[in-house]
Amino acid sequence: MAARYLTRGLLENSSVLAELLEGKERFYLFAGTFDVSEQLDLRHLASLQFVKDVQTATAAPVVIILSCTDSKLSIDPAKRKACFDAQARSVLACGLDKSRTFILTPPSISSRIYRSVVDVSKCMLINEAVRGAKTDVAALQQELVEAVFCRLPQTLLGETFTKCLRIGQDRFPKAAFERANLPEPAVVQLKPLPMLQGELGNAQTFNSNCQLLFLSDDPPMIEMKIRKHAFSGGGSTKEEHEKHGANLEIDVPYKYLSYFLESDNEWANIKGEYGGGKMYTGAVKERLVCLVKEMLASHKMASMSISDKDLPYLSLTNRPLMRHVILKPSCNMIERERICEEECS
Repeated sequence: MAARYLTRGLLENSSVLAELLEGKERFYLFAGTFDVSEQLDLRHLASLQFVKDVQTATAAPVVIILSCTDSKLSIDPAKRKACFDAQARSVLACGLDKSRTFILTPPSISSRIYRSVVDVSKCMLINEAVRGAKTDVAALQQELVEAVFCRLPQTLLGETFTKCLRIGQDRFPKAAFERANLPEPAVVQLKPLPMLQGELGNAQTFNSNCQLLFLSDDPPMIEMKIRKHAFSGGGSTKEEHEKHGANLEIDVPYKYLSYFLESDNEWANIKGEYGGGKMYTGAVKERLVCLVKEMLASHKMASMSISDKDLPYLSLTNRPLMRHVILKPSCNMIERERICEEECS
């Protein structure tokens, strides 16, 4: 199923994935960070389904970070844990293999690779760091921890991986990591799933409740959002549509189907019929409504079936599955010795 991302042009750098799928080198997937204070929507689902499909095709382990940017949750341990557990269930319900998926939190990662993060920090200039940050120092620290983590060899389930496939690019320049002698991970980026109103939507009237399909939306809400807000690339009149067909470059329902419709034959048929003016916008939206309802109903059932014992949090004390090799950085002309840390051995 991972092949559809290549054939439908859904990746920014498809050659990287093609080489990994054809090659024999083992790798693990770094799926990025998910904020427990944010609702998951179809953009997250698209990314996680891609990770799931690659994991299914390669049996690669997957590492995911859960973070929390809500200061109110940070001071309430019970609510914080509940949010982390709920988000972990939502992530796993996308079809990931629980036995080969590992969920980390920022403190557990920072404690494991603290020395490497410090070494890279000493090799990074202020303007390079600021360029990478989102909003504040905490965001900068989190992004730096992620960037260092996916450049270090990892031992997962008893197997050492020196190759990481990162989903999504980090914002730091390569020069900083070259100075620290850390290799670049393989990077694959999904093309962004558009808002429902598309690229032509008015940013000044942006309303995330109308522009996004959340995994928590009920069937009537899904139908209303798609029928009312999903931007169509079809002709303004029946005659115009039959003559010129739909503009698939800007049609949001078609783009969503490109990501989520698994059948290549059905997708190719919609592309040809809709693009040729033989299928109308109403039929395409109807197919998307049915598909999204099915996906979210299945996701909800899968999430409810995951118990607390199934949550694969990676613990320093009870799951000694990871080892980090801190490479030898050269900074200020000082050569440091190679350090290997074996935790929980």
